[in-house]
Amino acid sequence: MKELYDIQMGQATEYLVGEIAYQFDVTKKLAKKLLANALMYNVVREEVLEQVAFLLEREEYAEEE
Repeated sequence: MKELYDIQMGQATEYLVGEIAYQFDVTKKLAKKLLANALMYNVVREEVLEQVAFLLEREEYAEEE
């Protein structure tokens, strides 16, 4: 397994919310809603699962059928 950062979900979320708010010049409240919506898209889900497989040093993950 790759070395992992010791980071909490809240820290990751707040970082991304800040990035979205800054990059798109929106409020943090709207940025949080945009992040939550973006995470629900299939392409984002696939990328997250692929990154987890990479971190676990697995060639692929078990896809849902």
